[in-house]
Amino acid sequence: MFVDPIAELKRTISKVQYNMTFFAHLMYTDVSNEQDIEEVFGAVRALSAELLSSANLIPFYSFVHVIFGLPKIENIRKSSTNLIALGGWIKRQGRDDRYPHIIKNSQELYENLDLNIDDKDKIDKKTIRALFKNND
Repeated sequence: MFVDPIAELKRTISKVQYNMTFFAHLMYTDVSNEQDIEEVFGAVRALSAELLSSANLIPFYSFVHVIFGLPKIENIRKSSTNLIALGGWIKRQGRDDRYPHIIKNSQELYENLDLNIDDKDKIDKKTIRALFKNND
C-alpha cells in the first residue's frame, strides 16, 4: 500500500535531479534554439505536476515522510513552485534579469528536495540577494 507510491515519489525526485543536471547548460546560458527552450520548459513543468501528484498518492504523508526519508509536504509544494518559476524564467531569453531568478529557484529546489549538489556549486543567500540588487 505504501511502498509503490513512495517509490514513485523517489523516482520523481530522482528525475528532478537528472533534469536539473541534464539541462543545466541550457538554463544558465542564452539559447537561440527555440526547440531546446521548449524542451526544458516542458520538462520542468511536467516535473512540477508529477512531483505534486506523486506526493498526493502517499497516504498519511505527514507521518510516513520521516520514516522513508521524504521531504516535508511543504517542501514538495515549494519545489513544484520552483520548477514552474524555472520554466518561466528559462523562456525569457536575452534578459539579464532572469539569471538571479533561475539561480534562486534552482538553489531552493535543491534545498527543498535535499538533492545532491557539490558545495562548490552552491551559492549562498547573500550572494543571490546581491545578484537581485545588481539587476535593479
